[in-house]
Amino acid sequence: MKRFLPLTLAGVLLLAVAAPVGAAGKATSRPFSDWLDAQQSLDPTLPIELQVVSWFEPATGVQFLSDLDGRVAAAAGLADGPRIRGTVSERALPDGRGQVSVNLSYSQSITYLWLDENDFADFPNGPELFGYRASEVAAGATPALGSGTLHLTFIHPTYGMDLPDFTQLAFAPLPGQEVVKVAFHGQARGDLRAASGYPEGASGKAATQQIGLFQTNGGGATADGFPVEWVVYKPVGN
Repeated sequence: MKRFLPLTLAGVLLLAVAAPVGAAGKATSRPFSDWLDAQQSLDPTLPIELQVVSWFEPATGVQFLSDLDGRVAAAAGLADGPRIRGTVSERALPDGRGQVSVNLSYSQSITYLWLDENDFADFPNGPELFGYRASEVAAGATPALGSGTLHLTFIHPTYGMDLPDFTQLAFAPLPGQEVVKVAFHGQARGDLRAASGYPEGASGKAATQQIGLFQTNGGGATADGFPVEWVVYKPVGN
């Protein structure tokens, strides 16, 4: 993923490795609105790419950003945001913490890709590859729109406490707060950009698959905990 770790999902989605989880109580449902309400309001002084999770492929440095909570649409000045549905459940753990599972699906979401050329040294700058940034949409560009799913399991410091902002959870976990696993799939159709190697404005498609496992020593199958993390883009029809 990345900057989620980038899921920017910057080089590492999550730096924390979850401790083994003991026996948990029965899961209870929480309103999905608890999760959406927890996503922080926009800071107009910061690029939107620094305020939401994005995802990347380490081998290429390609970043994939899709609006999972409406903040990108708001930054673009759009009245209508993405369509988001989901569920949240929580189990009480023996140590008083809570194990939370978030399952989210989205559609009609602003999606764009860019190339991080300097290994996060100047993130989020870099040439655009697919779709249009929120700032470009605000200036009149037609956004690429995507759909996908997010499945996230994490440990919360205290059972029943307020849910976290996704970016805070990914990059600045509180003491006792640990990501156990994350899986993100996103896809979109829109314009390819000249830096992609295809003609500017050509009809294209993009997709990403990101799977992070943090409940085992060593962070799963790879050093950053992501045994799967790829991003692709190409013309429609290919």
